[in-house]
Amino acid sequence: MFHIFYVNQGYMLMLEPPTLGSVFDLQKSIEKSTGIGIDNQLLFLSDGGSLIGSTMLSSITGVGTDTNPIFLVRRVTNNGRELVKENLEGINELFRGWSSEMDRLNRISTTSSSAITECIELAKKCNTVAETIIRFCSNLISEHHYLHQGWKAVIANLDDSISRTQKYLQRSKRQAEKLETIRTKGRVLLGDFDNVIEVLSKEDNNSSSLLSPPPAQQLTPSSPDSDTNSTTFTSSEEITLFDWLSSKDPAYSLNSLSQLMLDHLEKTDDTDLIEATSFFTIVQGVSTKAQYREIGGIDKRLTTLRSKFQHLEGILAQVREISNRIIQPIIQDSTQNIANWQKQRLNELKQPLKHIYDFAISFIDSKEEVVKNISQRFSTWVRQAYERLDRANKKLVVFEEKYSGLRQRLDLVRQIKEAPNIYMLAVPEVIRREELRKEFSGWITTHIR
Repeated sequence: MFHIFYVNQGYMLMLEPPTLGSVFDLQKSIEKSTGIGIDNQLLFLSDGGSLIGSTMLSSITGVGTDTNPIFLVRRVTNNGRELVKENLEGINELFRGWSSEMDRLNRISTTSSSAITECIELAKKCNTVAETIIRFCSNLISEHHYLHQGWKAVIANLDDSISRTQKYLQRSKRQAEKLETIRTKGRVLLGDFDNVIEVLSKEDNNSSSLLSPPPAQQLTPSSPDSDTNSTTFTSSEEITLFDWLSSKDPAYSLNSLSQLMLDHLEKTDDTDLIEATSFFTIVQGVSTKAQYREIGGIDKRLTTLRSKFQHLEGILAQVREISNRIIQPIIQDSTQNIANWQKQRLNELKQPLKHIYDFAISFIDSKEEVVKNISQRFSTWVRQAYERLDRANKKLVVFEEKYSGLRQRLDLVRQIKEAPNIYMLAVPEVIRREELRKEFSGWITTHIR
């Protein structure tokens, strides 16, 4: 059994998803019970942690109980007035039902013994009505408490989201501090790149001895004057180092790399970071203000409700005392006198029962105010805060991808610039190893014989 407190409406659900199920199974149970689609459900723990669909319910311990429920928040809030209307109708039906029976009893004769029985039944019913309403008031106090806990869980989750975005933002700002230096070095690096292309175009490469083209692959030899020639290299064909490097990525040409990099250098700036910072600053500013974070007077409200409830328990004791006297009258007089006495005592119950009824209405009104307050916050600044954090994170992703892409491409340019020197160092080593291999093969052949 899982206890789920629905914060938008302010009441507790008790559901039994499959024992070996996941949070997703629990969400399906919630959808079946409330009609709230799974995509529209947010599940929070009291510390602000959120539950995701793949989490196994067996791994969740100590939560989902009547004292530590899971908090359900509906993404798109709706009007909770229907539930309030149902509560009012239920209380009204109890109170008015008993009052109308009392009015009828006062209008009829009390000379028969059946009048005594009817008075006893009305006294018992008065007890039941009073106890039912007071239990309802007790539940309302608990719902006030869980409304407050649910709200604090949402705020804790928001604080955690803000903290994670702030760390992401700080990392991006450190990258931005290096950006201008990287751009400057990049322009210097690209300054003589055309000369490197010319050198690569003149470097002959015997593909059979040092670098061989990928087997069964169409390669595109390029030249400083042509980006579009297409042919197939053979293993014995002499190609330039420029062609061999170009063949590794036929979709791009080394000739256009310089201009592409210059364009990338110009486009990579901190615009996305500035926008992300703006979104984040708005959220941070709102979320730290007490009038947004806290439900004003909730602690005082709960204290007042508990004080009223203690008074209600005193009234209930009074109702029980009078009812018991009616239910067990002292038989020392005529039936008519007993019935009249019982009617008088029943009329004495009207006032305390009316007090209980009035207290219940005030409890309902109080809960409605809190639910309305929280729902209004969900639909305004809380929703806007999460939306702005989402925008900020997306902007930071774009900035980081641009930054990382720039660094990777500059590393590629650096490697290409170093290619002629590396090639010149590699060729003698390849030749040396080839000669050594021949000598070693000859030595093996001689000694094996």
